[in-house]
Formats: sequence, C-alpha cells, structure tokens
Amino acid sequence: MTEKIGATDGTAEAIEITKTPEAAELAETASATEAAVHVAFADAALALAGHELSDPVLRALLERVARGELDASAAVAEMRRHVGA
Repeated sequence: MTEKIGATDGTAEAIEITKTPEAAELAETASATEAAVHVAFADAALALAGHELSDPVLRALLERVARGELDASAAVAEMRRHVGA
C-alpha cells in the first residue's frame, strides 16, 4: 500500500511511503493492544465503583468502541435498545 504524506499547502514536497504487510500487521497489533488497555481501564473504573460489566452484548459494544469500530453515541443507542431503556 502506498500513501502520500506531506504538506498540502505547497510549501513542502509530498513524499510517498510504502506500507508493507508487516507494518500493517504491527499497526493492527498495536491497535488491538491499545483497545485492550482501554477496556481494562473501563473495567477498573467500574470495579472501583462496585460494578461489573457482565452482559456479553454490552461487553462486545465496549470492545467495538475501544477498537474504533463504533462511535460512543451509536454504542449508547445500541445499549439502550438492548436493555430496554
């Protein structure tokens, strides 16, 4: 995959970079690790408040938000539909 990066205002020359499959895999691993950290933080915050997220549907939504697959407002709407609020 080739991507052009650089200034768009004409003050600097854009350069092309080539992303190898290995680089893409590394970025995906970093994103997965970052998502896991976000989920662990949410779990810790809930635990400090005396709560636990045990519903598998709600946990899946939390994980999707952490991975950037779903924005928070869409997740909240889906959570409300799921719990009937």
